[in-house]
Amino acid sequence: LLVSSAVSFLNFYGYVLVRTLPGLFAAFGFAEGEQPVLPGLIILSMLIQPVDAALGFALHALTRTFEFQADRFAAGLGKAKALASGLINLQKENKSPLHVDWLFSAYTFSHPPLVERL
Repeated sequence: LLVSSAVSFLNFYGYVLVRTLPGLFAAFGFAEGEQPVLPGLIILSMLIQPVDAALGFALHALTRTFEFQADRFAAGLGKAKALASGLINLQKENKSPLHVDWLFSAYTFSHPPLVERL
């Protein structure tokens, strides 16, 4: 909740910055002093995409770390067989790919693939 609130704040703050930058809208062909809302939002979305990609990668890494910690905790309680059985059933039901490139998985998936978790 804290992270999503911070991201929302940064988005709104970024929009304020985009709206108040002198000459930005003129560089995109708008008349001096004209600052339409929709083009401002489009410009902001283009500027924030790299930040959003890096933040998403970091949050996925954090989530995957928590998943590995939860798996170790379950194994420490003696529930390793039940965990493996449940993960395999989820894999079958979701029809998830068994072998995924590690970089694609790290960037796209919030949970580690089955092969890494077993």
